[in-house]
Amino acid sequence: PLREGAAVPAGGLDLAGRRFTPLALWRNLVPKVENCYVHLLSSYTSSEFTSLVRQHLAFLGRRVAVAGHPEIQGRLADVSTSGGLILREGGREYVVSSGSIVPADS
Repeated sequence: PLREGAAVPAGGLDLAGRRFTPLALWRNLVPKVENCYVHLLSSYTSSEFTSLVRQHLAFLGRRVAVAGHPEIQGRLADVSTSGGLILREGGREYVVSSGSIVPADS
């Protein structure tokens, strides 16, 4: 489901009179996201930035797995100071620096 105020239906841009191909939309969005990210990094300390990110983690507290690496699973516990996701499981801790996480079967 779409998050109210945070997403638009796929046809929403077309209805608003904007016509973008997927590539044109990507080319338009990526520099804006990069500028926002650079601004955030320069405006906050490392701990402030990770605290901000932590507030928006979709699976915080839930069991997740790293897609393509089923042996790496655990509860999403936090964000490391380097920006990786911290997973904890059975006394082990993994810091996931790249990849995709998906909900794990409970």
